Amino acid sequence: MVTQWLARIDSQIIFVVLSALVAILIWAEGQMLKTTNGRIPKTTFFKFCAIIDFLWVPISIISMYLLDMDGIYLVVPIAYQIYAVAGWIYSNRLIKRKGIPDIEKFEVSLSYIAYCQSFAIVFFVLCLSVATYGIILSESMAG
Repeated sequence: MVTQWLARIDSQIIFVVLSALVAILIWAEGQMLKTTNGRIPKTTFFKFCAIIDFLWVPISIISMYLLDMDGIYLVVPIAYQIYAVAGWIYSNRLIKRKGIPDIEKFEVSLSYIAYCQSFAIVFFVLCLSVATYGIILSESMAG
């Protein structure tokens, strides 16, 4: 029974579930930044989160085409790309306002951390909703 269910899960749903895990990593990244008052933590886990967060942009772009996403599934990679572009614009505005910080004294602003964590919550709920829809849809088509 479980193996039959797993066999019906397609690559689009797997991408969406992995995106939900990325949302959790973004949230964790923000929590770690909060505990250090915006200073970049030097932990391996923080570096891992930051790398995955950064790499998920090209992964989401490539996935749209390689996985031949359609319908509701497209919402997930598009939402992530909008988040990334908006984050780049937002961080550039902060830098223009405050100037380029000294790398040794660099601190991520609490407002930017809040932006990232707010997105993480919304993105996580979006991913769960789309994955649930996909699973229900695959169940109805199979049965």
